[in-house]
Parts: sequence; C-alpha cells; structure tokens
Amino acid sequence: MARVELYIDDHALRETARALLEHGGHRVVDRDGEVLLAQSPRRARDLMQRHRPLLMFAGIADVAEAVALMRQGAFGYVLLPLQPGELDLMVSRAAAEVPQAAGKAPHSKIIGPSISPPDRSGDASLRELEKTAILTAIRNAGGNKTRAARVLGIGRNTLWRKIREYNLEDLSPRRRRPHQKPGRSSG
Repeated sequence: MARVELYIDDHALRETARALLEHGGHRVVDRDGEVLLAQSPRRARDLMQRHRPLLMFAGIADVAEAVALMRQGAFGYVLLPLQPGELDLMVSRAAAEVPQAAGKAPHSKIIGPSISPPDRSGDASLRELEKTAILTAIRNAGGNKTRAARVLGIGRNTLWRKIREYNLEDLSPRRRRPHQKPGRSSG
C-alpha cells in the first residue's frame, strides 16, 4: 500500500484521515511519501511543485478550484463530507501512478471522486457537477433548501438562484401548507 504525507492543519480531519488510511493498509509518513494529501485546494496549490500524485479534500464550494488544480497536474480530490471507502480508493489510484510519475512533470489525468471523469468541454462539465451536487444536497436534506445550502457551503439565496438557473424548480420537493393533509388539495 501507499506511503502518504498529510498536509492537514485541522486536527479532527487529520486524525480521521490518518485512521482511514491506516485502516485501508496505507502508512502515514512525515516525508518521502508516494502520495501527498492536502486539507484543501488552497493548501494543495503550495504542493504542486513536489511532482508527486497530489490529492486534496474539497467541499462542494471548492470543487471548481480543485478541478482547476487537476488541470495543472494535481491527481484528484476527495469530496467532503467523506464517503465510506472513497479516501482509500483515491489514494490507491494515486499510488498506482507513482512509477509513471517518478522523475516526470505532473500528469494531467483527471479522476474525480467516485464519478466518471468529466468530459473536457470545460464549463459544461463543471455545470453538470454543480447541478448534480445541488440535486443530491436537496435530496439528502429532505428538500430543506437552507440545510442543503449549508451542506454545499453556499448561501440560501445563491442556492435558489442556481435552482432557477438550472431549471430545477419542478424537481425539488415542494412544501405543504401547514393546514393541508397529505393527499388532499385545498379548495
């Protein structure tokens, strides 16, 4: 398994990553790691010159920046909140690139977290990722837009604007009026 260097300042995230990596058979090291794991795209930017497979954690609000770094050579990102097995999978994939990457400039292979690689048409793929993330957040929040916006790391008004922009009004659950009972219409 892989030797992984952690560049994570947040204690809880660092210890969670360490436990998940060790559970997956990887070893966390202080230097000479085969794979680098950064706390965020911002932190990953400082590690780009290391010329080793670079992974970063990214919240929904950080996906565009993470994809931009991937286009510059970062290996990929792990979406927060963490999903079971995703960190181990991404580290294993990144470690598999080590023999190819040794002594070479960073590669530009684009692999996202547990999804098919986006097409390279630029904005269209980012729009699809964002649309999917919005629908997933709304569904996971049981239709509660305020909670979905919080999970996405955006404001409630921004979420509503994006719902309109992507024509998702009909796809998101509507609120019942308090006096209505399920299955009954008013009138």
